[in-house]
Amino acid sequence: MHGSTTLLARTPLRGVVRIGDGGFSASLREESHFAWARALGLSLLGGRERLLTDARTRSQSVARALAAEVVAPVACVRARIHGAALTWDELTAIAGDLEAPPQAVLHQVENHDLAVVE
Repeated sequence: MHGSTTLLARTPLRGVVRIGDGGFSASLREESHFAWARALGLSLLGGRERLLTDARTRSQSVARALAAEVVAPVACVRARIHGAALTWDELTAIAGDLEAPPQAVLHQVENHDLAVVE
């Protein structure tokens, strides 16, 4: 248990997700579509309470991947890319069109090999 306590101490806490019979609730440090989508992802994994962190655990990775797909669907990102390369300015323009964080768009571009970001 000491290892997980140490990991948590070094990982910024982004929120707490509570899952109950009537659904889920979240206390988030940052109110954004991405944060709420991550909270939803964690709630779908089960349990009564989960921490939303930047940890590289399976559950956090799954929640981030779901959130990226919710706020920046790969089909929408793909439709906005014209060519094999993408500049950071083009990527942030796509993020602006989708009202998504640039990091979520970058995640989609890299994970689906949509373009090389220059």
